[in-house]
Amino acid sequence: MDTAPDPPGAADELALWAHHFPVSALSRATSSELIPGNAISLQFDGPATFETWIEAIEKAERSVHFENYVVRNDRTGKRFRDALVERARAGVAVHVLYDWVGCWATPRRYWKPLLQAGAQVRAFNRPALHDPLRVLQRDHRKLVCVDGQVAYVGGFCVGDEWAGKDGAPPWRDTGVEIRGPAAAAAGATFERAWASMGSPVAEGNRTEGLTVPEAGE
Repeated sequence: MDTAPDPPGAADELALWAHHFPVSALSRATSSELIPGNAISLQFDGPATFETWIEAIEKAERSVHFENYVVRNDRTGKRFRDALVERARAGVAVHVLYDWVGCWATPRRYWKPLLQAGAQVRAFNRPALHDPLRVLQRDHRKLVCVDGQVAYVGGFCVGDEWAGKDGAPPWRDTGVEIRGPAAAAAGATFERAWASMGSPVAEGNRTEGLTVPEAGE
């Protein structure tokens, strides 16, 4: 039995709907808008991932936002701290946000060189007698954002377990390198978490609203 042909443009409209529907559904589910124009690469190897992060930090010219759930006082943790200290001494605005529970075993002396270099360091949700339940809210985000131009997110905490130690292979995890406008958006996410623990990032050091050239599709 013959059927009537689709009206002109119907196939194009269907293809357009098929493209936009999942995007709009995801935007509604996450309360986030699609940000085009980014270059994305996956990271799987801990040692190589850390080298990429540290290299990006060492090239920072304006700002470094560093956020992690676990930061160890070990060889890997000290490498990151030293790279951040060097940038802070060079006049780069360095902000470090660590989770109080995740870093409970990291001694205060670990953070001292950062503070002495002029970096700003905060713990997320220290215990408080006036609000004992706040300790249940933790910051598991792992994020490095440099100059609002490149950001790294994923599952890698900062410690020798993810780099390999004592002859054992590194823990397996996954991360993403982001270049383009979404990197600045990642930095803005850090800035909101930072402001929730005290005064906001100074206006001249924020990535929120920063215009970043597109780096991909």
